[in-house]
Amino acid sequence: MNQKNKIILITLIILVWGFLAFVFLKKDSSQPDPIEVKQPISTVNPIVEPENPTTTNSNLKTYRNEEWGFEFEYPSEWVISREIKSANNYSKYILFLSKPVIVSGDWGLDYSFVVNIVLPKFVDTAFWKSQENTSKIIVDGIEGTKYEYEYDGSQYVTVILPFGEYKIILGTGDGSKPYVEELNQILSSFKFLKK
Repeated sequence: MNQKNKIILITLIILVWGFLAFVFLKKDSSQPDPIEVKQPISTVNPIVEPENPTTTNSNLKTYRNEEWGFEFEYPSEWVISREIKSANNYSKYILFLSKPVIVSGDWGLDYSFVVNIVLPKFVDTAFWKSQENTSKIIVDGIEGTKYEYEYDGSQYVTVILPFGEYKIILGTGDGSKPYVEELNQILSSFKFLKK
C-alpha cells in the first residue's frame, strides 16, 4: 500500500471515529457512561493493515501472515495497532491488536492481544517462567504451555508454543482489562500454515 493510500485510510478511520464520538456524546444522558481505562493509552503508533485481511463473519476478521505462516480470527472492532519486524536480538516479529476505547473523552487504543516470535533463549529467561499456575495447551495440534499470572494488579494469560527454531508467544496485551475471552476465541481459531 503506497503512502497516499495509507494517509487516505488513516483519514477515513479518524473521520469514522470522530463521527462515532459525536454520536456517542449526543446520546441521552440516561445511558451509562463509557468504561474509562485506568491507565493512559498511547495513540502514537500508526494503525497498520494486516497483510491479508479477510472477513469470516460480521463479528470477526482474519489476520493471515504468509511470511511467518499463521492465521487467526479476532474481533472485528479491533485494529492492528503495531507490527514490528526484527524488533531486537531476541524478538523477530511482534504484532499488537488493540481495541479502540474512549479515554477521558478521547479515542485511544487498548492493547488487547500480542503475537511475539522470539528466540528460545528469551522464553527461558522471561519472568513468567517463575509462575506456578501453568498448564498444557494444544493450539492447532501443537502442544505448548499456558501461563496464568497477575502482574501489576491485573490478570494475564501467556501461551508459549514451539515454532520451528523459534518460540511463538500468544497472550493478552497490556490493556486495561484481561481480554481472556477474546484470547480464548483467538486461540481456538489459530492455525499454522506450515507444519
